[in-house]
Amino acid sequence: MDGNQEHKNTYVGIDISAKELVVAIGSEGPVWQIVNDEAGVAELIERLRVEEPTLIVMEPTGGYEIPLAAALGLAKFAVAV
Repeated sequence: MDGNQEHKNTYVGIDISAKELVVAIGSEGPVWQIVNDEAGVAELIERLRVEEPTLIVMEPTGGYEIPLAAALGLAKFAVAV
């Protein structure tokens, strides 16, 4: 990024359940659902690469957050659980 580009802070919230992930981009951005499985997480990571989020936030949900948090961390995203 050079001095002429404005830095955007994009925050992502993810609600986690055993079967699905509900993803919100910022407070006014799109919200979508995706299946909480390996293929769904891979698709989510690809979609998030486009957004370049500053931080991804998720609530601990009985362990369902662990595989997602690990996958996001391995993909080099900043994650807060």
